[in-house]
Amino acid sequence: MLDGQNANVLSFARVAKDGTAVVVALNMSAGVQTVALDIQSAGIRQATVRTVMMSPASMKRPDSAGSITLPAFGSWVGAIR
Repeated sequence: MLDGQNANVLSFARVAKDGTAVVVALNMSAGVQTVALDIQSAGIRQATVRTVMMSPASMKRPDSAGSITLPAFGSWVGAIR
């Protein structure tokens, strides 16, 4: 879990041997949630973030993987290099 303090959001990372990662954040609540993702705890050192998928598609793309605001039942998947 990248944000163990927020019980409404499931967030995790998959890190490849070369250090690239995919980060997933899922808001499981009916309210807006802002999550603080501790990507360094997953061994991620890079900071370049690219949104792979988000739902709803109209949500604001995050500038970094450190903090993401998810709408109700929203999801975000990002690639980090």
